[in-house]
Amino acid sequence: MSVHTRRGYVFEKEVHEGLDLIKGMMVFKVPDSKSMRQITPVKAPSDFIFANIYGMYTIEAKQTKLARIPWSNFRQHQIDWVLHTPGAYFVINFNNRNDVNRVFFLTGNDMKYLIGNFEKSVPMEEMAKVGVELERKTARFNTSGGGAFVDFGKLFEPV
Repeated sequence: MSVHTRRGYVFEKEVHEGLDLIKGMMVFKVPDSKSMRQITPVKAPSDFIFANIYGMYTIEAKQTKLARIPWSNFRQHQIDWVLHTPGAYFVINFNNRNDVNRVFFLTGNDMKYLIGNFEKSVPMEEMAKVGVELERKTARFNTSGGGAFVDFGKLFEPV
């Protein structure tokens, strides 16, 4: 496993842990198409499917060590899924292990704006303007005794 793959895996674990901490949430990690290729060539539109009494949702997690995220990090079927599916989201981590460590939650409307305004990549500052910034927390803040996690706050509770 390359360093890039391992960093993405660590971030996915933190997203999963954060979703597990939401009261009443049932979470399923969707196996990556690469690992499922021998079974099925179906491309998964998201990394997680989860539900509570308020609805069913999906999240695709992305990570970059740059201060911008290139569109080449996204697959077209993932973008289409988020644009056209209610309850589908992206969670994007900007993390170069030095001075940048920010996570953003993006809706389909956020993505439409970014696609319409940025041709090759999206600067982190623009994500901050349109997305909801989430906090990454260490294991010591995890009330279930698990590891580090992304804190989704009250995003999946009724308004």
